[in-house]
Amino acid sequence: MQIVKSKVQSLAKSSTEEVSQIVLKQLERDLDLSEEQRGTISEILTEAVKEVDPMRTEMRSRALQIIQKYQKRIGEELTAEQRQEFDGMVDEIKKTSNLKALEQNAP
Repeated sequence: MQIVKSKVQSLAKSSTEEVSQIVLKQLERDLDLSEEQRGTISEILTEAVKEVDPMRTEMRSRALQIIQKYQKRIGEELTAEQRQEFDGMVDEIKKTSNLKALEQNAP
């Protein structure tokens, strides 16, 4: 299960171009694609990337807004001492998750 979780997290951090290349390599390996099939499928995946990228950017921005909204609400319920500890916890989570990347990539 840990291997699957690690693979999913890795893919989530990958660009859509990287994911399309991973998919193409998987298809080549599993389906023994001809050169013609490889070229056509590569073009299809390129089209998919162009369609998915704007959605991915929008979702990152929206996810960050939601996360920040709930962090703020939680913070408002805490004492000053708890808030300081909470802020430290959030900073630690940012270091070990995609949250920092979300913030950096937000429009």
